[in-house]
Amino acid sequence: MMLSQLFYPRTIAVIGASRSQKKIGGAVIRNLLKSGFRGSIYPVNPSARIIQGIRCYPSILAVPVRCSVAIIAVPASLVAQVLTEAGKKRIPFAVIISAGFGEIGALGTARDVTLRVISRRYGIRIVGPNCLGIINTHARLNASFSASYPDRGSVSFISQSGALMVSMIDWALRRQMGMGTLISLGNESGVTEIEALSYLAHDRETKVIGMYLEKVTNGPDLIRVIRKVSRTKPIVLIKAGASAAGQKAITSHTGSLAGSVAILQAAALRAGATYVKSLEDLFYLLKLYSLGRTRPRRNLTIISNAGGPSIVTVDAASLARIPLSQLSPATRTLLRNKLPAESSVQNPIDLLGDADAGSFKLALDAVLRDKNVGPVALIVTPQTMTPVNDIARIAISRQKRTHKIILPCFIGGRSVSRAKSIVNKDGCYFDFPNDAIRILDAMTRSSRDERIVIGKPVLRKIPVGTKIQLPYHIVERNLHSVSIPIIKSNFIAPRQSTPKGLRFPLAAKAVVRSVVHKRSSGAVILDIASRGQLNDTLRRFSHMFARKLEGVYVQPMAKPGTELILGYVHDALMGDVYIAGIGGSFTEDVHDIGFYVGKPDLRGAKAMLAQLRHTSIITSIDVPFVAHQIVRLSRLIHRHPEIIELDLNPFIAYRRGGIAVDARIVTMQA
Repeated sequence: MMLSQLFYPRTIAVIGASRSQKKIGGAVIRNLLKSGFRGSIYPVNPSARIIQGIRCYPSILAVPVRCSVAIIAVPASLVAQVLTEAGKKRIPFAVIISAGFGEIGALGTARDVTLRVISRRYGIRIVGPNCLGIINTHARLNASFSASYPDRGSVSFISQSGALMVSMIDWALRRQMGMGTLISLGNESGVTEIEALSYLAHDRETKVIGMYLEKVTNGPDLIRVIRKVSRTKPIVLIKAGASAAGQKAITSHTGSLAGSVAILQAAALRAGATYVKSLEDLFYLLKLYSLGRTRPRRNLTIISNAGGPSIVTVDAASLARIPLSQLSPATRTLLRNKLPAESSVQNPIDLLGDADAGSFKLALDAVLRDKNVGPVALIVTPQTMTPVNDIARIAISRQKRTHKIILPCFIGGRSVSRAKSIVNKDGCYFDFPNDAIRILDAMTRSSRDERIVIGKPVLRKIPVGTKIQLPYHIVERNLHSVSIPIIKSNFIAPRQSTPKGLRFPLAAKAVVRSVVHKRSSGAVILDIASRGQLNDTLRRFSHMFARKLEGVYVQPMAKPGTELILGYVHDALMGDVYIAGIGGSFTEDVHDIGFYVGKPDLRGAKAMLAQLRHTSIITSIDVPFVAHQIVRLSRLIHRHPEIIELDLNPFIAYRRGGIAVDARIVTMQA
């Protein structure tokens, strides 16, 4: 069902309408009237005859017309009943503002299920529940309980947080950023973020799209839609839940490296979105994109009237790996001839503390004409003789004439407030240089920097149950079943004497289920040269791990080679994710990893290896052989859908061949 009727309705029923504008049902009626909604409004409340000057009806069944949209703002216990009545009335859309559903636990989840059943029975599409409502300034529609209403514009916003949407509107009003369609999704019992994004892709009034997500319905489908939409419209995305606390259930190297948010971020950037990690950056970028700014080059030019802030800006750019542009000889000669002798005409350009508006104008015009120059950071401090307001006007007038992006930064408080207001109308100002550089970094971050290959996504159903780490001998057996080579091992149980026939030197590995990082935890001892050293090692392990020690595996030492990690994790957002990169004890520290989303074939596995920054690795290993092991891993995963995490770390690769030295498999058992 097309969503256009939802955002351009002719008739709206407000079920749970109230005389009090302090109640949600009353606020929705007030907002519809104040926004100038051109259609008809039908309040529904069995206890009222007139609400805010409009005739009221006792139930939706009593309304004399079939409405386009029903806004539902009644107690959660009554929502199923009124939704059923709306379905009988053949209303195509219901925006359920009422809370008390999945967000409150088991009772609310059961209510969610009921809403979905009613929705399917009557073919009524749901937005929400537990949402703020919807807004479309181009239809003069404010079907929400937001206290603010944005100016009309081209920025549309999808949010899984109603409170954040209210903040977005308030910020947009202060920053004079016009908005179009705002969609509060709530619990997503019906319309999802993917459907909302697909709708905005075809909305002529939407030029820029912002998204705040707390959950993702289907990661691969979301990336597919982002890839399509981002070709014509900028998308700025933030995903909440990236903290270490959100990763506490991870039990493998692969799981810690391929966190859900990290994979989504890489995939979204690869698909063409701008991914940010803070709300501040989300708002800034929406403003810049609303001005028609496109992704600039990274070579930065800095113009300032203060040496200290220039240095701070250079430091921030360096940390973000944003290079400074090399001004052309003609530009440097012009600046040297026209500016005071004490000025610096290198990059950064220091106009000195007594620089007037003419100096700023001269420098800005000169660098904007220079083909070597990309974005320009204009750093202004309010010294006694600084005409900050004139500089603001110059910045805006030049921004309107050039495709290059100008980032005006006015450092100060009261004395630069007017300058910020001047820029605010037709541009975007920054309070501090670090803000400008951070935003520039987000705008210019190339998808080529994201080491991820997107194949045909695989979202498998994983059994619901308990995580279990498989014993090592079963891990070995599984790997042998798909012809992945792994070094032979012998198991020594606690208090068991060392077996005869061992060939030295050996490696000994303590079996302790809670330990992922064996070497850093002291659970691995290498180059054991004799039976006496082995017995000492066994006693040491018994003392270190006590009752947690399940035994010790001993293995022949493998010949030196390049240590890799090959792994798999079933990601909640993106489905099957494979990784390959630098392994051994430096895995998490170096973090040189390539990702593959989907089921890799040989070509995809080679492409994943090609993502590594340390290209010398590729020249020192048997790439086709390693790629074959990744494909074999995928075969094992599809034979055993209960596997949710798998590591081969280290997998020692040679110029010809290779072998796994350690392995770990975690399953979900019902």
